[in-house]
Amino acid sequence: MTRDAEIQAPAKRSPLIYVVDDQEIFAEVVAAILRSEDYETATFESGEAAVEALKRNSRKPDLILTDYLMPGMNGMELIIKCRTMVQGVRTVLFSGQVDDKVVAKYAVRPDRFVRKPFEPTVLLDLIAELRRSPS
Repeated sequence: MTRDAEIQAPAKRSPLIYVVDDQEIFAEVVAAILRSEDYETATFESGEAAVEALKRNSRKPDLILTDYLMPGMNGMELIIKCRTMVQGVRTVLFSGQVDDKVVAKYAVRPDRFVRKPFEPTVLLDLIAELRRSPS
């Protein structure tokens, strides 16, 4: 009697998340939290650097987490630019200095807004919710 070989589905690739914050330590902490949950991450200290990575790399992010206040391009400008470059990309804007009233002034909205500081579980729950909901 022969035993059928087990058919394995191809390994599913982890979602790629861009973390954009001019405070390098904050971006690295967020990325470490995400990697602990098997997300792939790329960190950037500016919106311009994230946009350049979008242009250069064939693999596009599934989600972009960005601070609002950064030198040069702010987080909302980054979100607007990224949505023109990557159809369906999900976005989360975070800030400790502005609130959602500032965000409301833009024609485009992030999928979610989070006040800094936030607990790791808040971020992970938010990402899980975004992954479950249609874009």
